Amino acid sequence: MNYSSLLKEGIWLIGENSQRDFWRDNWLGVPILELLGIPDYLANPLRAKVSDFIHEGKWVLDGCFRVSFPDLCFRIDQIAISPVVDSLVWANSRDGRVSCKAAYSQFLRDIPQVVWWRDVWSRFIPPSRSALTWRLMLNRLPTEDRLCRSGFQLASRCSICGVSSESADHLFLHCPLAVALWEAVFSTF
Repeated sequence: MNYSSLLKEGIWLIGENSQRDFWRDNWLGVPILELLGIPDYLANPLRAKVSDFIHEGKWVLDGCFRVSFPDLCFRIDQIAISPVVDSLVWANSRDGRVSCKAAYSQFLRDIPQVVWWRDVWSRFIPPSRSALTWRLMLNRLPTEDRLCRSGFQLASRCSICGVSSESADHLFLHCPLAVALWEAVFSTF
């Protein structure tokens, strides 16, 4: 998560002399360009500050704009205009401030959840086996095929059977020793 992604999670509270971009800044919960689905090539000439639509502390929206976008105008009319300068509040916290805890929680929400992690990191499985399984599931084992892709010069032959190239799939599924082990495991059930 970086500053620009934090900025996307923020909402601008509008002041009377607001310098926010009417079309592109998030002061309504969603930037108006996104809300109306205006494509970039049409959005280029749209240049206006929020303060261009405020006069003496009240919203001033053109009649044609009101007729074309009544729902949007209703939402805009609901926005209170503050006598102070614009301030950015973060939508993902109760008090509007960015904290490490709130940013980290948001970061975790954006990461897809792995449903099988509890099975791998069980208290009944030794941590070394859990780490091996986790790396295997994420294809992060330092097998010869992965090392070769990283620039290492290796023969890339399975150290067990010497026939196929060494990959995680080969070592754990297709190597003759792995096949024999799986057959022994499945025969017990």
